[in-house]
Amino acid sequence: MKTKTKAYHNRFVAALLLAIALLPAAVLAEETPTESPSAETAVQNDIVPDEPGQTNAEAVSTPTVTEETASSTAAMEEEKIPPAETMASSTEAVAKEPLSTADTSASSTVTLHIRYQDQVVFAGPVPRSVATATITDAGGTQRPVAAESVLGILSAADAVSDDFSLEKLVYYEQFGSFMVECLALSSGSACSNWQYVVNDSYPYVGVDQYRLAENDEVFFYFGVPRRVILSTSTAALGESVTATAESYDYRSNTYAPLAGVTLGATQPDPANPWSPLLIASSSVNSAGQSLFTLTATGTYNIGIAEDYYYPTVPLTIFALVADDTPAAPPIRANESGSSGDGASSAPAVHASVDTEAAFAFLRSHQDAQTGAFGASPFYTDWTAIAFGAGGQAVNI
Repeated sequence: MKTKTKAYHNRFVAALLLAIALLPAAVLAEETPTESPSAETAVQNDIVPDEPGQTNAEAVSTPTVTEETASSTAAMEEEKIPPAETMASSTEAVAKEPLSTADTSASSTVTLHIRYQDQVVFAGPVPRSVATATITDAGGTQRPVAAESVLGILSAADAVSDDFSLEKLVYYEQFGSFMVECLALSSGSACSNWQYVVNDSYPYVGVDQYRLAENDEVFFYFGVPRRVILSTSTAALGESVTATAESYDYRSNTYAPLAGVTLGATQPDPANPWSPLLIASSSVNSAGQSLFTLTATGTYNIGIAEDYYYPTVPLTIFALVADDTPAAPPIRANESGSSGDGASSAPAVHASVDTEAAFAFLRSHQDAQTGAFGASPFYTDWTAIAFGAGGQAVNI
């Protein structure tokens, strides 16, 4: 009887332990139905068939495992952990947040080129990270900047390069943006004319506003993207001046003719300093050139209309006046002003001659008996020609 009772007792204990083990797993499976394999299956696989002399209670996993499962299940129930799909979606959303500091690893690079005129200051890859960097402006204020922005990449390159440093960064409160004012180079400070290009395109936003993607290429250079050059900086009224539009090649530090734009001659508008007065305009030809013939004296600024006439180059128009200054004496060869090759570098100047006094001088030297002038017939011949050309009578 004792043996039978003991057997029933053992079966009861085994069934009770099995129920305890299966109940938390069933709750977990109900919370996350997509998990595989299920907790129930896992528990069942821990049970081995009865062997001779071994009860089911001895084959069930130890109570310690059951307690850990119950504890984990209770924690998940309390915290309401979302399904795996929801967690993946949340992680993806965080990764796309530009200013997130969660991803600070340098998982990619961008290529940076810094050029100052004909000097290549920096060229090479720079690690790119999606994080928040801290930049100090010219006033000493620390400001957060996206590390993957152009300014963030410049700052990262500055940290590893001895060839340049970000010397002055101006922050404009009204725009909420930085401007790179000065770079310190080996040749000195370069200020106020820095431009940047990303993948051969001008973004036209602040250096801290444009965020770079993996493998982007950035050119940061000193100069102007487009300009105008003139055949002369001064011209007389009615004189034509050739103006040529050019675009800058930041890869080779050269300018090339720019077609398809309009050039204009402007003057400041006293009532509106931001919008000049347009005096004359002309479209350029295929060589980027146009002619200006201005009919009023003064100083004009020649610029590209599509660039809002910035930058400009000055052109001064003047009026011709009569020159009443006495003529300068002639300059002989090899004297002051001579080119050294026997020809004067100054224009020829002819003095006035009193022809009547000259003829009187010649007559005073004529031989009264022979009528000759001088000892050689050669002198007499030339004198006769001179008298004849001047309409003078002479007896020879």
